Amino acid sequence: MKQNVASKKSKNTMSNKTPDKQVKNRGVSTRWKPGLSGNPKGRPPKRECITSLLKEAMNSPCPQDKQKRTRAEIMTEKLLAMAIKGDLRAMKLIFEYVAGKPKQSEEMQSEVQIRVVYDDK
Repeated sequence: MKQNVASKKSKNTMSNKTPDKQVKNRGVSTRWKPGLSGNPKGRPPKRECITSLLKEAMNSPCPQDKQKRTRAEIMTEKLLAMAIKGDLRAMKLIFEYVAGKPKQSEEMQSEVQIRVVYDDK
């Protein structure tokens, strides 16, 4: 009985050869020619996402600014000015970006009773 199970396992394992059933279904004309790819045009170009568009806009100079600063520089200065005036949300945002968000820790207090039973057998 064990020999039958072992022989079945060896038949089901994948080998480097294509199974006979697939060879019959596929003709020689459908196989890849040497040196050719199955995707000759390659991967399609990546579409623009909102994140990349925002990053590009933030790093470009602001047309209304006389000093030709980037939008990111202008927004940073505005955020710092708001924090200096006492805006707590601006302060929190600055600290989160500079020092990282604080990790939330929770303490749990509970009583757990464990009963141990020894079997003398």
